[in-house]
Amino acid sequence: MDGKGTDLEVASPILHTRGKEAFDDAVEEYNIAGVWLFNPRNQTIARADGLVHQVRAKTCDVLVLLIRHHDRVVTTEEFFDQVWEGRFVGENVLKRSIFELRHIFEDKSRDYIATAPKRGYRLKAAVARVRPDPPEPQPQIQPQPPSKPETTVPLAPVSAEAEQAQPDVRVSPAPIDIEPSSPIRSRFDFKRLVVGGFFLFLLIWGMAQKQALRQAQDENLQLQNGSAQMSRFMLDMLARYKTTGSRHESALKAMLDEERPRIDQRKLSPAERLRQLRFLAACYLAGGHYADARMVLDQSVRMGEEIHGKDAEEVIRIKFALVETLVAMNERQAAYDTARYTLDLIRSAHESDKELLGSGYYWMAMAQLECIYPYCDRPKALASGKQNAEMAIALFSESLGADATETGDALWLLNWFVRDSARKVEISRRALDIYLSNLGELDEKTAAAYAELSRTLATWGGDLESGERYMLKALAIRQKLYPENHYQVGKTYRYLGEQYMFMNQPELAAGYFAKASTVIGAVKGAGDPENLEALMWLAKAYLYRDKLTLAESAIAQAMDIIGTHQITPPYYLLQEMKAVEMRVKSETLARESSLDELMADIKLNRMLGLQAKNTFATAVVEHEYQTLLLRKEPGWLDETRYMDTFNLFLDDYLRLNRYFVRPDLQFVAARSMRLCRRKSEALCGSVRDALQRRNLEAPEQIVAHSDSAELVRTSVVESF
Repeated sequence: MDGKGTDLEVASPILHTRGKEAFDDAVEEYNIAGVWLFNPRNQTIARADGLVHQVRAKTCDVLVLLIRHHDRVVTTEEFFDQVWEGRFVGENVLKRSIFELRHIFEDKSRDYIATAPKRGYRLKAAVARVRPDPPEPQPQIQPQPPSKPETTVPLAPVSAEAEQAQPDVRVSPAPIDIEPSSPIRSRFDFKRLVVGGFFLFLLIWGMAQKQALRQAQDENLQLQNGSAQMSRFMLDMLARYKTTGSRHESALKAMLDEERPRIDQRKLSPAERLRQLRFLAACYLAGGHYADARMVLDQSVRMGEEIHGKDAEEVIRIKFALVETLVAMNERQAAYDTARYTLDLIRSAHESDKELLGSGYYWMAMAQLECIYPYCDRPKALASGKQNAEMAIALFSESLGADATETGDALWLLNWFVRDSARKVEISRRALDIYLSNLGELDEKTAAAYAELSRTLATWGGDLESGERYMLKALAIRQKLYPENHYQVGKTYRYLGEQYMFMNQPELAAGYFAKASTVIGAVKGAGDPENLEALMWLAKAYLYRDKLTLAESAIAQAMDIIGTHQITPPYYLLQEMKAVEMRVKSETLARESSLDELMADIKLNRMLGLQAKNTFATAVVEHEYQTLLLRKEPGWLDETRYMDTFNLFLDDYLRLNRYFVRPDLQFVAARSMRLCRRKSEALCGSVRDALQRRNLEAPEQIVAHSDSAELVRTSVVESF
């Protein structure tokens, strides 16, 4: 942003270059077929009953071009030249925008937009320019005087020549009857409606809607009863948020909390109340207030089922938002159950709706990705999730196009299930290209795609420099979209910390992990697994820079949170936390367990590993126990078992486990070489052989003995 309300996504080529003869400034709107009000600058299409559709920037440009040349067919070449500025994009991208517009206009009979085969498209619906009179100056303490009637300026009629070019359609369709309480039928899910538009609107609305900001300064601003006022809901909330003087999410939450009881107090039809609740939930979700979003969505599901029935599309889409919220809250079992029930509902009641069915498979795959032991058999969940993500891609490609945003969503999700490094990079780049083409740079989905491509390159592709560049780009986008203490910003801090651990820069990583814990802990709670993960990584970063006191403090804080909140983190995370805790204690010699206690801990760890069916995580922790045994009672050490766990650790490192980074390998290998002589030279030889078999170099530190036969501890993070 340059401070003037323009950016890559908002300042579209059509709106930027249009002439005064075709369009006026931002206050101008267009009445389409006497039913819809289109605002090009704000990218909204609103109906008189209050239904408001947020339109993607490129789709908005397509409609602008159709209106500009409403008297003739607009060729596909013109769309590509003016909307996509001559860039090569597939024809499905244009079809996707036309599909969106027809879906919004409920234009099944092509009365609004006609297709000229092998040529392009033409806007058939009657269009009139609407020029609201500018508001008169008024004192803030006085009520606003009634505005003057709007002036409608008809556009030029469709020429006879243009009509002959498309004889199979009518020129002026009859106006569509308006049902004041008709349900929302938008294809967009809550994430696209809000995350992709809510904060983007926040950045540009002040310049485009000065009158709305003046209204928003009134502390008693409320959404008045009446369907026509519903279209002001988003404007009012954004304007109030803008005038707080600070983009702090607590300001947004306070406004949403105030709005919540007002919805129940207003005299609204059930359908109108449901519509307002859905939007309120979407605002909570976009702001990162997941518990509030869940409460409103639960209420919306019950109300929707009473109004429309359990298998209605409106109810199903609310449940998609509920699954998304449950995933964000780490309510894994509830997310899985809701997604599975919803998919079964779609299969039985809406099997012919390919787009809706694709969404069902998408959210089922998302829930399976998040479902872990003890709620799910992890390997089976991942295998089934991969199939469901691939099914979603096929259905979205068939119904919406291979370049549709939903197809990009499913590709982004599939990347999490794929293990082949080359394919992961290919999928990640494809999803990013789709988002950049359809949504532009300043969008949450684009930021998420940059972040995932970064992690794929760092973990699987070995391109650490590109990984760092893409993650910094994701952070820059999210810092524009959200306040500093938003969850998405905190998550990106954690990702950046991991990136720098991969780059063997633990000191730089520590700063990002500390920021991540501060933000995520405040937003999602101290006991959230992502906060525990950030603290675990922070302890690692300190440990590998030989800052043992800080490392001990960080991992102790994480373990205290588990005890205080009486929570059970995911097994793989808990095992890694235990391993880090034991590494710290091993280096500080803080472990004072008896030999019997140590042997009992080893047996308990093996038993838990068998239950969780996670051999690698179990072996990592047992290797730490074996190391304590080597340090404390080397005579009791079983060399075979020690090497078994050491080999499993190395195998997991080579499997590209994201918890195991270069500093982990350096630390464990150097420690093994340092302590092995406590047992025997043969053990040292086995450690060297294990490293050499995997083409991993042994540490070059020279192990020295003191007069007391204690080993001199050397640096553990120097290059091999």
